[in-house]
Formats: sequence, C-alpha cells, structure tokens
Amino acid sequence: MKCRKLSPVAFCFATVLLASLDLSAQNDPGPRPGPAGAGSFYPTLNGNEQALFNQASQVLQEIDSVSGTIAGEPGSGLGPAFNGNSCTQCHAQPAPGGSSPGLNNPQNAITNPQIALAMLNGATNTIPSFVTPNGPMLEARFVKNANGTPDGGVHDLYTIQGRSDAPGCTLAQPDFATAVAQGNVIFRIPTPIFGLGLVEATSDQALIDNLN
Repeated sequence: MKCRKLSPVAFCFATVLLASLDLSAQNDPGPRPGPAGAGSFYPTLNGNEQALFNQASQVLQEIDSVSGTIAGEPGSGLGPAFNGNSCTQCHAQPAPGGSSPGLNNPQNAITNPQIALAMLNGATNTIPSFVTPNGPMLEARFVKNANGTPDGGVHDLYTIQGRSDAPGCTLAQPDFATAVAQGNVIFRIPTPIFGLGLVEATSDQALIDNLN
C-alpha cells in the first residue's frame, strides 16, 4: 500500500489548523480570588531575619513627598521625576511587594493610583493616554532618542513641578503624546519582588550557590 506525502502547502495548512484549534481551547482566568498566599517571609527565618523583613516591609510601604513635610506623606526624597510615591503603589497585587493594582484585581481592587498622583499636592502633570483608571500601572520606555539612537531607558511619568513642596522646580514632564503618536514608547507592568519576580532578580550563580 502506497502512502501519499502531503505537499508543503497542505502540511503548513494542517499545522496552522491544529495549532489554532489548540489555542482556542485556552482560557486565562485572570487573577485568582481568595487570600494572597504570598508576600510574607519564609517560615524558616530566625527572629532577627523576620524583624529585618518587617522593617524592610515598612520602608516598602512608606509614602514619600519631596521633603517629608506633607501630612500623610512622611517619607522624603520624591522626585524630581517619578512613577509613584511609594514602592507598594506599583507593587501591590496580590500583596505588598507584588505587581500592579487595578480595579480587576480581587485582592486589591483599587483605581490606578497614577491617576490621582498626576496632580497631587498641586503638581501640574498631564495624565498620559495610556494611564487608565482600571490599570494596570505602567512604566514607559522610549525606543529611540530624539536623534535616532537607541534609548530603551525608563522615562518616569511625572515630575514634581508645581507641587507645594517643590517651589522653583521647572522640570518638564516627558512628551508622551508625541512618543505615542510616533510609536516610540513601550511599556512594562511592575514585576513582583517575590515569587518569580525574585527569581528573575536573582543571579544564576546565587541560585546555584543556594541549591542546598
């Protein structure tokens, strides 16, 4: 009995068809509800290590202003450009140290904090078109510099210009409208600093050294 060989065109068509059938069966349920199940210290840490973790967690959740003189914003050092005024403003889901919050997150359903942050305390920033109330929070990178050379660096969304605790600051906000129109901006959602985010931030050698 002779077997017929599929032509290259027929083979490609069959491959694409099977792949599409497989992909159509996938369903992303999104963030799961219930307790976070993450964001705390390893239970094997000793008392001193747990205390260090708790101190670091407090720093992580500190809300900053320019000089620490505004009520409710006791930390200092905000600006001159920034994406948030607290580490956990960006790293909040499903627990402090996680990824971006948003209205669709079951553990931390809040409006994107970058909306209110734009004009907080008198700031004169314009909310970029890609910053939406539902989130996610984003950091923006320009693909190229104005002279055409590669950029790739993070460009903070806002500056402290106009804030009541930043008299005399005239630092202009990046021109995101032009960057968007030119397709010159790309985005990244904040990476968790625990779980796979911690693994990503850990060198291969450190992982090898701690295998046992």
